Amino acid sequence: GFSNPNLTPFERGASIGEGVTYLVAIIISAVKGFRGFMKNRNFKAMAENRGKPTGLKNLPEGERVALQKQALELRDLFINKDNAGAKLAEKLNLKSLAEDPVLLNKWRAAVDRVANSPDNNIYKTVMSKLDQGLNVSNDELGRAYGLVQQEFVSSIDQSLIPEFLHHWNYNKANFADQIVNPRNLYPVDWKTHYLLHKITSSGHVWNDPILVNFIQDINSGKFNPKAFELIIGASAAAETEKGENDE
Repeated sequence: GFSNPNLTPFERGASIGEGVTYLVAIIISAVKGFRGFMKNRNFKAMAENRGKPTGLKNLPEGERVALQKQALELRDLFINKDNAGAKLAEKLNLKSLAEDPVLLNKWRAAVDRVANSPDNNIYKTVMSKLDQGLNVSNDELGRAYGLVQQEFVSSIDQSLIPEFLHHWNYNKANFADQIVNPRNLYPVDWKTHYLLHKITSSGHVWNDPILVNFIQDINSGKFNPKAFELIIGASAAAETEKGENDE
């Protein structure tokens, strides 16, 4: 410590230097944490900040009833169909991140930065656990996904930020290997996000997992955060390369 009288002046200087370095590291970490908090405002908040109110409570009663009616009608229409999830997405004209070359490039880069960061982070911890077949909590999965989301949001123009990224196959704990898979992520507005959960949930609109009828075959393959092509598939990877070459 700084007060040890047996230290030489050089040793005391080195000890003080280590203390200053440690203090600076704490300050940098705090700044990063604050920036992360600011970046991690969810898509809903960003939509509201752009003057787009979200949530059923902000809808006039007539529109709210109509939205809920639409959800029930679509659920009844698709629930017993083969490949119901894909057909529902097509009916609503929805495309995953893997089908949007611009957003896919940005998402892929965000995953790469987080996965290959020189610092330890929750994403790398979670992926290591999954690779070892260990249990991962829903909270850990949420924070791992959130870290990639932060990077993604900070790297794209605000006009491109969707109100929500919907995990088609949910909850995260049920589909742990798909939490950052762009084939499982759909950019949607808040009404569509509510609609999808209302249609596909096995119970409570937000708390319960997707009904098995609506699960999509994402074909994740073996998860390897350092070989992202394994996640998005060869065809999507080719589209990514094409998009990069066109820029």
